[in-house]
Amino acid sequence: AILNEYIPILKAKNNLIIFLVLVISALLFTIIFSLITSRDILLRINTVKNKLTEIAQNRNLCEKMGLNSKDEVGIIADSIDSFVEFIRKTMVEIKEQGIANVKIATHLVDTTLAVNHSLENSETVAKDNIKSGNEISSLIEKNIQEALDTKDAAASAVEDLDRIRDNIL
Repeated sequence: AILNEYIPILKAKNNLIIFLVLVISALLFTIIFSLITSRDILLRINTVKNKLTEIAQNRNLCEKMGLNSKDEVGIIADSIDSFVEFIRKTMVEIKEQGIANVKIATHLVDTTLAVNHSLENSETVAKDNIKSGNEISSLIEKNIQEALDTKDAAASAVEDLDRIRDNIL
């Protein structure tokens, strides 16, 4: 009879032991799972950090993170890959634009040199024209003076002829 009184207590004790074993097992499983998961996450975060350092040091914008997971770390790695690709394309565009700008600048320099040469030639032609104009002006003035002198000489000759005629008559 006393044993019958202890049977529910023994069953309760056994149930409590089983419950504690299950709780402790679940707790150990959770701790081990958390450690494994956090270690995996930390390893992948470290991989991302190392790849970013490598990209920064080597300036290699073709480098990829190499993580193909769909969790938060994978999403971050994909975002970094996209951003690095955007930077790479932007750098290529800037380089191409720089090359185009150099070509334009070279063309402008060549055009400026050609215009300068043309202006120098025009200046030489203008100076030659001014010199020729001055020479022509001097010749015209000389011809005008000679014409005036000839006119005066002709007028004087007419006067002399008029006097001679008046003396003869």
